[in-house]
Amino acid sequence: MEGRPERITDYFVVVGLGRNVTQFEQFPSEEVDVPQSTGEPITDLAVVFHKHEVCPKGYRCIETTPSGHNANLNAGHLFGGPIHIGYRQGRDRPPITDISVFYGNQHQQLPSGYEPLAFSVGGRPADLNRGGRTPTYLTFKRGMLFGHCTALTGLCLISKGEDPPPGYRLLRMDLKKGLIGPSLFLAYRTSLVRPSSVAYTPELISRYPLQDYPEFALPESVPLFCMPFGVSVEHWDRRAPYPFPTFLTFALTNAQGQCMYGAVVMFYEQVPEEECRPEMRAALGVGEEEVLHMSKCVCLLSHWPFFSAFKAFLSALYRLSVSRNIPLPLERYIGNLMIDVPFPTMERPRVQTQIGNEFIVFSLPVQTPLPLSVSTHCSLLSSLDPDNCCTLLSLLLFEQKLVLHSSRPALLTGVGEALRSVLFPFSWQCTYIPMCPLAFSSYMQAPVPFIIGIDSQFFDVFEKPADVCVVDLDSNFVTLSKEAKTLLEQRPVPSKPIKALKQALKSLATKVRGLNPGTDFAVEVAPLDFGDTQKGDLETVDVEIREAFLRFNATILRQYRSCLRPLLSAPSERSRDTSLLFDQQQFLRHCPTSEWPFFSYLFDTQLFCSLIELRSFAHAESTALAFFDECTERLALDSSAQLINVGADVSRRSDLPTVVALPPDDIGLSKGKTYTYLTFPRLDPALFHSTQSPLSRSPSLRCILPGSPMVGRRTQAEKIKDRMFLQKSIHSDSLWAKSLLSHVCSVWYMLLPSHLAAHWNKLGVLSEAFELLEGMRKKQALPSDEVCYRILMEQCVKLGRPALAVRVYHEMIKAGLQPSAVTYGFYNKAVIEGKWPSTKRNWKILKITIIACLYLLGKVRKRNGLERNGDRAQEMGEPDFSSLTRTASTAARRQPTIDALDVGVNENSSERKMALLHPPLLRRNSSGFKRRGSVYKLSTSAKEGGG
Repeated sequence: MEGRPERITDYFVVVGLGRNVTQFEQFPSEEVDVPQSTGEPITDLAVVFHKHEVCPKGYRCIETTPSGHNANLNAGHLFGGPIHIGYRQGRDRPPITDISVFYGNQHQQLPSGYEPLAFSVGGRPADLNRGGRTPTYLTFKRGMLFGHCTALTGLCLISKGEDPPPGYRLLRMDLKKGLIGPSLFLAYRTSLVRPSSVAYTPELISRYPLQDYPEFALPESVPLFCMPFGVSVEHWDRRAPYPFPTFLTFALTNAQGQCMYGAVVMFYEQVPEEECRPEMRAALGVGEEEVLHMSKCVCLLSHWPFFSAFKAFLSALYRLSVSRNIPLPLERYIGNLMIDVPFPTMERPRVQTQIGNEFIVFSLPVQTPLPLSVSTHCSLLSSLDPDNCCTLLSLLLFEQKLVLHSSRPALLTGVGEALRSVLFPFSWQCTYIPMCPLAFSSYMQAPVPFIIGIDSQFFDVFEKPADVCVVDLDSNFVTLSKEAKTLLEQRPVPSKPIKALKQALKSLATKVRGLNPGTDFAVEVAPLDFGDTQKGDLETVDVEIREAFLRFNATILRQYRSCLRPLLSAPSERSRDTSLLFDQQQFLRHCPTSEWPFFSYLFDTQLFCSLIELRSFAHAESTALAFFDECTERLALDSSAQLINVGADVSRRSDLPTVVALPPDDIGLSKGKTYTYLTFPRLDPALFHSTQSPLSRSPSLRCILPGSPMVGRRTQAEKIKDRMFLQKSIHSDSLWAKSLLSHVCSVWYMLLPSHLAAHWNKLGVLSEAFELLEGMRKKQALPSDEVCYRILMEQCVKLGRPALAVRVYHEMIKAGLQPSAVTYGFYNKAVIEGKWPSTKRNWKILKITIIACLYLLGKVRKRNGLERNGDRAQEMGEPDFSSLTRTASTAARRQPTIDALDVGVNENSSERKMALLHPPLLRRNSSGFKRRGSVYKLSTSAKEGGG
């Protein structure tokens, strides 16, 4: 996961009608393919029996389905004429906001607020199933004539097996309950119906802080994402009530891959007289005495999506702005959040702050070995059934073009983040815009894979692109493109894992429906409070959903670790090529032939290539990938093994403390002064009182768990493995001695960087450190973890010896240790970033070697001549000094030494060989130790003296 600053929020902005008033172009004119309906609300429904009746004037009769099939509700019956449904659009009557089907003989009660369509246009009973045993009637619900409301703007009939048009919600209630004729279903589209309005380009009115952070500047496109439909200037009827404020979220990504999240509360207020221009009144056709209203919004931008807390804060801030005689200006509350409220950490996962009389809690998500997730996966299962969730996962693995749409904009970001999260260990590398303004809809014409979320109003004007898969979150429907259908048919996802995933999601979907997570994105008039028990249950189900998808991915990639290819030589231009880093043929040999088409396509995707690259080189995600490797090993031993300890991860949070931040103060303000606002004000920098600005306390970028792996830091899996080995070695003296020795050596390797920095013979110490590893392997006293190997590899690169790092890797393989993702990544990074000797240097070395060989050859020849002279002298009785010299040197070489690794090698011998690295032992017989570099050896003379 990319580095993120430890601050709750980065920017606070106010967006609305600025000084440069320009007409807002909501849709690029060149993008329009086929205009659909006018978007006027549906006000009346009708049932027409064509044998006796005629469709009234102004009504539109539905005679065919969108695919051209017959929409006659009496088709297949021998008696009676055609029966069709008609509707009328306009603004002269209250619009219809919902529609349903009522079956008369099933003792079904009519829902509250619904009206039945009891008679046809000719006064006959409007039974849609005439001649059948089940009377079927349409029911509908009306809204208000004045003001804002979500109403029906489109209606059609869908035959069985036919896909509804994009943006239409399918009503899964058969209109034909008889046995004759095809089934027909009702589908409708809803849109926000506004009074007469004109849209202007949104602008940034105020912001805090005034300067940009150096690591992430405030994007210029923020106003468009805050108000995707522009600033709406409207003329309301005097009887129209104020609409409730609405909440939406979005995400922005910069060129470096950093993601910034936005939380927006949008509301309406009266247009001040000084901002009301004549062209506005002319466009609306009203006089100067009429009052106009406009939309405005406040937004919090942060690298951390505390969406629920941001919604609570912005809602409380809006309520203060419309209140009278508040004790502090709004700037004090904003500054208190951005400067004085500390960031939640692992030790204090909950931080509480106060705004007015309300308390808001910022808390970190549940910490698991998986990458930190910022989404609520319950929203995914509450919007889509398990079958569609699995279909979406398949489309993402195939890197298809995906468009999510909903009439609730805040739902789009949550579902988009959940889809990216369930891909782990894969990471989405292509275009990602979870909430795309309609002005940027041209991104859907891009020839690359993408995940784009857009408001359902897009399909009021545009037709669905042919090569795009459309997901309707409101009606739980997925429309596939031709390419996607072909891929799913010809290259199906492995059947057993996907079947197990569907079964797990079905049980989890039942839990989600029981918890009933909130899906209302309107701002509450009064603050709501949910108990900790419900939050804990939601967090538990959220982690269980992640575990279900993790089990699927670990099952299909269970053999990938054994197919990785390490770098064993100097890097080249193709060193990062996936075909060199991963053996695809070896992986396919372990898979059934029925799965070959799927994996053959998967190997060519950016998802898989990025996974192999992240797995092969050190990265911030290496710790999480090490956990994924551990999951594959668990499933290889037991397919039903638990991968995440969900209960412990969630319950552990309740034992941690909550930090309470101080509320804003009134220092520097007039005593007893109160504040009242007619509209949400432009921020006054003089009212932001604080001892420091947000920029002055800007923290360095870092990662919260699981963060960037440090070379000398043990992973969680290594800690567990070490703990299990210690428990096993307690009952054996030999194992306990080896365990202590391995821990001492691990500590010594952790201090190796400091020792190398202070020692004059760095290459000698590095060589002896490698010899120590080799000796430990031979004496079967292996290190307790992989930290020793990682540290030595890192030092090899720093000292310009990458070839020695390759030898360290081979030594690790000889010891029977399978490198984890962290160690493997550091090794490959050491090889590819190390300074290998150039070819020119190799020629110089070869030249020096040849000269040295010739020189030594001359010495040997000269020595042979001296030996012949010595033999001749011996015959004459002279002593041979060269022979004595050779004998002395041979004796010196044969002089026995005891290495520091001889613990437990020969336990039955009378004299145990022993040498320790601990300095206090030197005081016992310091004269018997000789120090060479950093390894202590016990000489024979000391042993003899001690004997």
